[in-house]
Amino acid sequence: MDGNEIYKAPESDLAIDNSSASEFFVVKPTKLLIMGVLTFGLYYVFVSYRNWTYLKTKHNLSIWPIPRALFAFLFIVAFVRYLIAARDAKGIPASSNLVLLATLYLIYSLLTFSIFSVLGGIGVELPPMVSLGSSILGILIQVTVYQILQGVINAVMDDVEGKSNARFGAGAVVMILLGLFVWWVNVFLLFFTPPVQ
Repeated sequence: MDGNEIYKAPESDLAIDNSSASEFFVVKPTKLLIMGVLTFGLYYVFVSYRNWTYLKTKHNLSIWPIPRALFAFLFIVAFVRYLIAARDAKGIPASSNLVLLATLYLIYSLLTFSIFSVLGGIGVELPPMVSLGSSILGILIQVTVYQILQGVINAVMDDVEGKSNARFGAGAVVMILLGLFVWWVNVFLLFFTPPVQ
């Protein structure tokens, strides 16, 4: 034994085998729809967080899932590229153009944010009915986009019906209550806010 070997750091294999890790978050489509609408879209932040967390683990990505979930519309095209790669690897035929869908959703989100920011910046107060209507339209667009993406995710994960995540647990109930409160505030503002002069 060489005298310098006692000072040598132990060697270990640092490669992590993530081949069996889940790549995407499975949700039953009806649960996704109900949760998306009742939580005023909050559930989509949670779904995005879970998907980015799974992708980070599966692909050893150096990303932060929380910001990617909070600003999901900015990262949706990148997410869709991972989804397309997984779909193609499984040999699942393309039923829709996911990149186009993601790009249109990104453009819609940026335009909506920009318009409301500019209007607020110049002191234009929108009538509550317009505000509520735009919120409902935004949620309908979110529902459509996430339903299409979830259908592909579930197919990739070999759980087309999403049976592995069909129940409404305590966390789901808390999210629903929070979302219903947001809905109530929006409707309250619609009917009990004085008209804009």
